[in-house]
Amino acid sequence: MDIGISDYIKTHEAINDSVVAGLSAQIQNVAAGWSNDKAVALANLLSQVPEGSIGNRNNQKAAVLDLLSLFALSRQASGSRDDVKAYIVNGSSAAQQETIVKAMFGVGDVGLGLAGSLLVGATGMNTYPYMIEALRKLGISATNSGGHENHFHLYLRPP
Repeated sequence: MDIGISDYIKTHEAINDSVVAGLSAQIQNVAAGWSNDKAVALANLLSQVPEGSIGNRNNQKAAVLDLLSLFALSRQASGSRDDVKAYIVNGSSAAQQETIVKAMFGVGDVGLGLAGSLLVGATGMNTYPYMIEALRKLGISATNSGGHENHFHLYLRPP
């Protein structure tokens, strides 16, 4: 599944790989593992990456928040997965609703949710080092791969 980021980031720009003093240490200070609060905190840290001038957008925070909204649906621990049950009209019991949610979003554990590994950024330029570091801190397997500087490539697991 490809999720475009060009609304937030103008690709093929060196500013996307800007070095921000102390940002890596701030990311590492956030406890590892998934929660909605940690996801928002790490995304907020990405606002320190320079956005550049008009026409040279580099809003990595907004790009990663879009992606993390999808991950939140597939995470049970402090995620949004359980909130989805309130909108399921089929299934007369909690057990039936859970079966439906599992079929749609997986079991909700980091290694067993619907969302699998992620590719973003290219090699050389547009590597998005802080974005990848923040995603990994949340337990998301993220890496660079050529041709992914303008979108997230998300591998989905079958339910």
